Amino acid sequence: MRQVFAICKREFNSYFKSPMGWVVFAIYAFVSGLYFSSMLLSGYSDVAAILQFMKSLFFVLIPIITMRTISEDKKNGTLVLLATSPAATGQIVVGKYLGVVLMFMTVSSVNLIYLFATLGLGGTVDSRFWGTLIAYLLTAFAYIAIGIFASALTENQIIAAIISFVIFIGFDILNALSSIMGTLVTSFFNKIDFFNIIPPTFDQSAGHAVVAALEWINPTNRLSSFYQGTFDLLSVIYFIGLIMIFLYITYQIMESRRWAE
Repeated sequence: MRQVFAICKREFNSYFKSPMGWVVFAIYAFVSGLYFSSMLLSGYSDVAAILQFMKSLFFVLIPIITMRTISEDKKNGTLVLLATSPAATGQIVVGKYLGVVLMFMTVSSVNLIYLFATLGLGGTVDSRFWGTLIAYLLTAFAYIAIGIFASALTENQIIAAIISFVIFIGFDILNALSSIMGTLVTSFFNKIDFFNIIPPTFDQSAGHAVVAALEWINPTNRLSSFYQGTFDLLSVIYFIGLIMIFLYITYQIMESRRWAE
């Protein structure tokens, strides 16, 4: 665990030894502060709404935070030093992941100001806030794992950011694509049924099954109940699984590179 904490600390400190960490922090504080101010001018305060709004910007924010995680080490040659260090590949991946998570939590700590301001103005914290907070964190933690995976694919930080950006945008348009894919599957079975041997309801069922499957794997669909203050343990397990899958793939990428060197 000592190696994990050392790598985590190194990763976290690297953000604030360069302008990028401070710039990300400033942008997050400015955008969220602007949104909070607009609510106050409208005569209300809703921290859950702020979290939901900032979560909608993850498709840009997370790629910026994660693009350098492994790409920079590849480019500078420091990944070779890590690979030949006593730390195992899994410890390197987990340490870097925790370092980015800690960076994200530091940036997100700005929301505490809005929370205390809301409470000071007589507002309340209800189950909807806690549900939104959990949804916010689960999405961020999963997206960070995906961003680190993208960073492991290339030594070019911009390309790494673009890869994760495309994945996140893909999640947002997956619902529309699922409907199209369902229609295509239904149409496909209609066209190949030359002898009318396929049951009449099979093509429709197949189309609905494809839509349901694509909607099930879409992480953006698994959090709607959280925004209403209803907690779903299965969704939490889903996100933990998603994090583990992408960290494992990253581990395999780095391990193969380690053996190659």
